[in-house]
Amino acid sequence: MVSVEYKTEEVILADLVSEGKEYMELMPQLELTSEGDVTIGEGISGYEIVGTGDLETGKVEKFRFVVLASGKQGLWVGVRGKPADFDQQEQLIDTIVNSFKLLATYTFVPPTPTEGGTYTSAEHGFSISYPAGWMEFPMGLHGEVMSFAPTEGLPSVTVSISPVGEGTTLAEFGPQFSQDLSQYVGNYELFSHSEITLDDGTPAYEIVFSGIMEGYNLKCNYVIVIRETTAFFIMGYSMPARFEQDKATIDEVIQSFHLE
Repeated sequence: MVSVEYKTEEVILADLVSEGKEYMELMPQLELTSEGDVTIGEGISGYEIVGTGDLETGKVEKFRFVVLASGKQGLWVGVRGKPADFDQQEQLIDTIVNSFKLLATYTFVPPTPTEGGTYTSAEHGFSISYPAGWMEFPMGLHGEVMSFAPTEGLPSVTVSISPVGEGTTLAEFGPQFSQDLSQYVGNYELFSHSEITLDDGTPAYEIVFSGIMEGYNLKCNYVIVIRETTAFFIMGYSMPARFEQDKATIDEVIQSFHLE
């Protein structure tokens, strides 16, 4: 796997490593077996972290990540898998990690901030507005529709959909969903959940919680809207330390959600 994080300023490797290890410390059954400076590919300097833990999969895996800083990009290059398979294929893992290259022809150009606007999905029948400086980021997994965020990535609001049974109500679906989240979110902490009304009068169910998702410790405002046999999930999130200062913007975007 390769993940890329864009920053507004030059990335410092030590800071990137510290951030990553802070998230790792929240992983269940985490055990780091080695770490230190390393060189991969064609002389690329980075920092390697090897260990085991539950990386949001519900099972303990062995992993090897190399953290790299390149201009305003922070990169994580690595492999993870069953501990037994990992040890048997160590040579293959070395080959994969060492194949990584930074292209000399690449120059990072930050996205141009927008003036804000309204995104409308004719396919799914909804619209949602986002403020100046935010952009649209199409999502690729099944059920995920669109994500909205500033260039630095946080705070962010995503919209996803999922089918529900005919006759499903917010009163029954919302509380059950807030309980189900604990099975999929590491270090799940529920702060509140209740029925609310969006700005246009649409009934909704709001869940505020924190936890680890995709390796990040986040605080989230999850709002659910149900129309017939479709549930719309509008999730706003940010880092826990920043959530209160970002909350007004997150709420503004979520409250603008409208069924067409």
